[in-house]
Amino acid sequence: MKPNDNATLRRLTRSPVWFLAALTLLLACQAGGGSGSTAVELSEFKFQPNEITATAGRPVKLTLRNTGTVAHDFTVKDLDVASPKVQPRSSAEFAFTPSRTGTFQIICTEPGHQEGGMVGTLTVR
Repeated sequence: MKPNDNATLRRLTRSPVWFLAALTLLLACQAGGGSGSTAVELSEFKFQPNEITATAGRPVKLTLRNTGTVAHDFTVKDLDVASPKVQPRSSAEFAFTPSRTGTFQIICTEPGHQEGGMVGTLTVR
């Protein structure tokens, strides 16, 4: 590094603008990087992925995509979470905020779907 490069680096790191930009980037990374959504595919008779991890008190944003031939939903009864029905070849944005930690079962409440194996796991830390 040239002597002038060191002086420039010192000036940049002392600048309030530089500090605020770095702080904003750090906070954005800790918050999950923004408004990203987890895609969940719904079909006969599965969720893909069938395991989702979340943090208590933080919003979970899902894009539910039904690739099946009948309606499906995403329900976590123990947390009182229930998406609207998603019709075949349709998608829906769905968000919820888990209130407590634990491991919870995800099911589709359409008749026979849970029994047919349409279940998953939500782990909230």
